[in-house]
Formats: sequence, structure tokens, C-alpha cells
Amino acid sequence: YRLGMAHDRCYEWAEAEGCYFNALAIHPNHSGWLYRLGFVLERQGKFEEAAEYYLLAGQKAKVHNPAAFYRAGYVLEKSGRLDKACDAYARFDPGYSLPPRPANSTLRFAQERERLTHRQVDLARQQVQNEPRDATLWMEYSKLLEAAGDLDEAAKAARHAAVFAVEVEPEHETRLDRLEQILRERSTLQSRLDHDCTRPNDWKRYSEFMERRGQLEPAIEAMQQAVMRSEEHRPDWHHRLGVLLQGAGHLEEACAAFRDQQTLQKPHGAYEDKFENNPAIREASTYREFYDVLPIMDQTALFESYSGVSLSCNPLAIFRRMKADPAFADWRYFWVTESLDLVPDEMRS
Repeated sequence: YRLGMAHDRCYEWAEAEGCYFNALAIHPNHSGWLYRLGFVLERQGKFEEAAEYYLLAGQKAKVHNPAAFYRAGYVLEKSGRLDKACDAYARFDPGYSLPPRPANSTLRFAQERERLTHRQVDLARQQVQNEPRDATLWMEYSKLLEAAGDLDEAAKAARHAAVFAVEVEPEHETRLDRLEQILRERSTLQSRLDHDCTRPNDWKRYSEFMERRGQLEPAIEAMQQAVMRSEEHRPDWHHRLGVLLQGAGHLEEACAAFRDQQTLQKPHGAYEDKFENNPAIREASTYREFYDVLPIMDQTALFESYSGVSLSCNPLAIFRRMKADPAFADWRYFWVTESLDLVPDEMRS
């Protein structure tokens, strides 16, 4: 395993794969080793094999490991297995405390789940039409409608389940109460906005409500209203809008929202010297000026590492990955560097 880790850190994925296989032949239930094997398989593009070992890592873990199920869902999605991806994301369990990046998988899960749920809703609707007095079918139909974001119909289906149940089912009663509480909350928020649509905090709460329901587009619209109507610059609101836009696949708009977290304004007036003498303000104002004047270049990537003092770290890794990917064959690449002496020989061509 240690030899495998050494190959792993040198980006020698195939060699690391062989070592991890040998280690797991001795200890086949080691969750951490299963996860690392999934990782190196993913790096080689073997997504379905990677998913298999990520899932095993999650199953063998002594303590719930949401990261393993998240990675399994991600690689299954990459391989086009959306049904299995949804199942993996469902086991991710968003209630666990995770770092910010994996937490965004709840948005990814909502998107992929939505694609399948609408088809399942149609099938469930046919079933309850054929068996209109089956409480279990009505309950399943209610769950699918809620997942699809149709809360009103979900509540109606839950009421049918409660009516047709042979005996009192606590699950049916609890579900109906919860759905009616959600509908009351939505009604209250909508009433406040109908009465006065100028309150940015009400728009933000409505956006959060819609996001919890898995409805990203209405959540985005409400968050845009909140940002637009706020009298002060709220970086956290711009960030929240960017996260929603990213989750809905609107990447260029997400970039604009993330960029707006910082107010970038070219200083002007009687005391410009005080601004020009502050390096941080000068850098921001220069960026603002160029951003306003110059067009965004398509199929172009700009790299900078540590303010140009080296060509290294994550920018170099991303650059190498893009250069090796046929999808980026027609792209142009620019590097910011303080000196050409810093350029590695491999990049001088």
C-alpha cells in the first residue's frame, strides 16, 4: 500500500493500481485502500470500475463515509449511468458535515434526480389510476411528486393515502402534516412578497425555500431579486447566487456572480494618488478597467501561479491536463510570468 501511495503521488496511476490490488488481496475489506484504488481508476478514466470500489469503500467503512458515495455518484454520472448515479448520491446523506466542495453534490444530485423523477411520476400516475384505492401506491406517488417539486399534488396524493389506508398509518399522517407545513411556509413567503416585493431578505428566504425543494431556476430568480434589491453590497449573497447558477449549469453567469463578490471600481476624483499608492486597490481598479474595455476571448485560458513568480502548483496541473485532452486541442494558452527564465523546457515550444 505504501508503494502504491508513492506511485499515486507521482501521478503513476497504473503502477499505483497494481500495488493497491496487491494490498487488497491481503486485506480486502480495508475501506481506505478501496477508496484509493477507486481514485486511481478514476484518474485513468475507468469510471465504472472506480464506482465499484468507491461503493465498496463506503459499504466497508466502520463510520459512514459520505465522500465515497459522492465520488461513486460522480464517476457513474461521468459514464452516463444516471440511474445508478442517483442511487449513489442518495446514499451520500447531505446531513453529514462535509467540506464546502463535496456539499455542492446535493445540487448535482437534485439535477440528476429530476431527470429520472418525471418519468417515474408518469408511471406512478398510471398505477394510481388503475388502483385508485391502494394507499401504498398513493404514498409512493406523493413522494415522487414532492421530488419533482409539485408540492400541491404531493399533498393531495398524501391525503388520498391517508383516506384509503386500512388502518391508521403513522407514516402517512406524518408525511401529510409535513407537506401541509411546507405549503403553509410557501404561502406565507409568497404573501409577504405579494404585499411588498421590495424586501431583499424575503426574496433570499424564498430562494432558500425553493432550493430546498430542488427547484433551482425559481431559486435563482428569487436570489437575483434579493441581490438587485439590496441597498448594500453583500458578498455572501453574490456567492450564493453563483453557487445556484453553477448547480443549474449556467457557468458564465455563475462566473459573473462570483466576480461580483468584490466591488471592482476604477477610482477617480481629486485624490487619485492615495488610491494609486495602495497596491491592493490599484490591482483591483486596473482589473476593472481592462474587464470593462476588453472582450472575453473564446477558447482561451489564462494561467498565473503565485503572481507570476513561478509556473507551478494547480495552474500547471490544470494546464497539463487541458493540453493532453483532445477536447481542448484548439484552445490558446497564456501564462503570466515575471521572467522567461522561469519557463520549463517542456513549455518553450
